[in-house]
Amino acid sequence: MSAEYAGKWISVPSTNSNFPALAGSLEVKTAATQLVRLTGTLTRGETSTELGHPAVAVKALQSSKTASLKLTMYVRTTGAALPITVKGTSQESGNAIHSISAKFSDWGEVLHLNAPSGAVPIASVQALAG
Repeated sequence: MSAEYAGKWISVPSTNSNFPALAGSLEVKTAATQLVRLTGTLTRGETSTELGHPAVAVKALQSSKTASLKLTMYVRTTGAALPITVKGTSQESGNAIHSISAKFSDWGEVLHLNAPSGAVPIASVQALAG
């Protein structure tokens, strides 16, 4: 089912029962906390420029007998140490590798978002999932 929605926007209205959990999982505080709480060792990676900001990579690897997670969070090296991007992969035994990516920008700005035209309503996705 996930391949059917690859590369597509899925709209989740604030009235959907899953909205609070989904929105909470996308908060910067949550993403950073999840990275720091990985049981594997965090290592410093290379420096680069991410979204126009000088950054340093913080790499995390977590694996077990049944799953693996590889993440790299790029953090600003000038000004406040804010995350800029997160990139990585996750895989459960016997399943395809899933890509993970997020971009963080416009800190402190109030957001007013509308789903793009053609976005798939979350109710359609949930109906297929059962």
